[in-house]
Amino acid sequence: MSITNKLKKKLFYFSVSLLPKPLRHGFYRKNYARVPSAVPAGLTFELARTKEELEAAFKLLHDAYVEQGFITPHPSGMRLIIQHALPTTSILVAKMNHQVIGTISIMRDTALGLPMEKVFDINHLKKNGKRVAELSCLAIHPNFRRNMGGHIFFPLTLFASMFAERSFGTDYLVWNLYPQHADFYNAIFGSSHLSQEAKDYLGAPASAIQLDLAGSYNFAKQKYQGLGIKKDLFKYTYVTKHSYFKYPLVEDGSINHPVMTPAIFEYFFSQKTDILKNLSALEEQVVARYYPLSSYAAVIPINKFKIEEPRSNIRWDTRLTAHLKDKASVTVLDISESGFRAYAPEDLVLYRTYEFEIKLDSGEKVIIKAKPIWKKTDSVYGFKLLEANKIWERLVENQASKLKQLVS
Repeated sequence: MSITNKLKKKLFYFSVSLLPKPLRHGFYRKNYARVPSAVPAGLTFELARTKEELEAAFKLLHDAYVEQGFITPHPSGMRLIIQHALPTTSILVAKMNHQVIGTISIMRDTALGLPMEKVFDINHLKKNGKRVAELSCLAIHPNFRRNMGGHIFFPLTLFASMFAERSFGTDYLVWNLYPQHADFYNAIFGSSHLSQEAKDYLGAPASAIQLDLAGSYNFAKQKYQGLGIKKDLFKYTYVTKHSYFKYPLVEDGSINHPVMTPAIFEYFFSQKTDILKNLSALEEQVVARYYPLSSYAAVIPINKFKIEEPRSNIRWDTRLTAHLKDKASVTVLDISESGFRAYAPEDLVLYRTYEFEIKLDSGEKVIIKAKPIWKKTDSVYGFKLLEANKIWERLVENQASKLKQLVS
């Protein structure tokens, strides 16, 4: 972008910022919230699954970050961080006739925290069993950025937000961006500032915003419904099904979508980078928690990798609703053979036996008896399983099968 164009953009954002918020946000929505009238043939948005797709995404991100001065060139020509190693991160790509031309990552919170937490505080969102994910690592190939950026950027970011809600068990999205863009996003999507204060992030000023995915439906309905085919962002997002948005299959509350086989994992994190050579004890524990199979231990060279963990202690992330007699339903956050973790909106008595019913997409019902044996201050409980019908065992096995299929 030329210096003249950059100056024009700065003057534009400055002049619009002088308007009162209702007028300013209305101006943005009226003039810039445009639904893609047509998507070019051959363009799709999906989860990167192969080594080739992942490498193309990491290279695209590397080149974009080098171009913007965020990082210095890496010998691999790729940009990866430790969160990319986990199945709690999904790397989404825009593809034109099978060529990766855009990418964005969704990183759900783990014990490692999110990348932006190095400078921004999001602890207020991590309460009552709510899950937070960061939109990060956005890049579009420069050729397509110039020629058809509007056909890629807007659908890609929208696909990412819907992916987070529908396929990733996410309650809040957070992301950081240039300060002059934050208010624009708030106007278009109904997000809000995490903090009014801009901070330095990757060597550039950044503002952080948050989006309540449960509230985004009502925001879009209120602001866009009935505005016509070119403006109705509500219909585009929540009503119309788009063949070019390819969501992964979600079964039995699964919210992780692992794609890295042991060989692919070794290629990116041992051969092409030295990320695994410099892990902290916490990072080792988290990697071990998400890859609890000996096939991964064989290629992940970290000292404390646990492969002899009792099978009953392996936990699998889920998003399930468990109905409790005479009580409000609880949200099941992870499951194992011996128990589960869940958020309960009403107080439960520790060590009292409760009976739960979980209805699966197939119509089958999981019937279990369990007792809470610990409680966190935000009403997240740990339950010990006492009795369960056969479907519980299959439910746990289905969560494990995704990882096992990658190594088979």
